[in-house]
Amino acid sequence: GPALLAEAQKTARGFGVGHVTLQLETGATPDCPTC
Repeated sequence: GPALLAEAQKTARGFGVGHVTLQLETGATPDCPTC
């Protein structure tokens, strides 16, 4: 929903949209120190 998308956009500022897109599309959490 819009709230989740907004959170994802805020999170994306930290490490790039690709990271968040991957997490949203696959449900996977890529290895990173901030996850």
